[in-house]
Amino acid sequence: MAGYRSEEEQIDQIRRWWGEYGRSVIAGVIIALVSILGWQQWHGYRDRQELAAAAAYQALVADLGDGNTAAAKSQAEQLQSEHEGSAYAVLAALQMAGQYVKQDDLQAAGKALRWAVDHTQLPALQTIARLRLARVLLGAGDAKAALQVAQPVPKDAFAGQFQELIGDIHIAQSDQASAIKAYQAALADGSNSQRHGLLQAKLNDLGSAESAL
Repeated sequence: MAGYRSEEEQIDQIRRWWGEYGRSVIAGVIIALVSILGWQQWHGYRDRQELAAAAAYQALVADLGDGNTAAAKSQAEQLQSEHEGSAYAVLAALQMAGQYVKQDDLQAAGKALRWAVDHTQLPALQTIARLRLARVLLGAGDAKAALQVAQPVPKDAFAGQFQELIGDIHIAQSDQASAIKAYQAALADGSNSQRHGLLQAKLNDLGSAESAL
């Protein structure tokens, strides 16, 4: 009987504990379940949004392939307004910038690339957008703005291309000494080896006797 009483006492303790804390436990379980379901719903929503962004981007690429710039522009604007945080919106901006350059609309290209630089969360995409924006600004005759965008030089596979572009910018600014330094830095960068011949030609034109490293 002692064991029985002990069990009854334990049950009674549990009953009292449940009477005091049971509602809190139930509330905690409900909150946990809602959190789990909410997390699953959020992931589902995010996946649907990403699929929608991918579809819009594919439509944009198809429109550009068909020569329908107006429709592509509409897709890009939709991506920027409805999927601002998606990489597809940034890729769309890069695509539109390329189209604008083909149409010799450097102002529109610069605007698209500036949006890409400001909104991408991926370092690689930001580097590409920044490089293209600096090129567009230089092409538009704004060497000062181009230099601001091109610096600092990234420490990645695009470093050589940035250094070469900075050299071109210095040429536009009639700063040959700085241009030579930039071209030499581009030559020294192994990731830019396919352009060593052109870089050496640029250095030769500037009267530099430096050879490729």
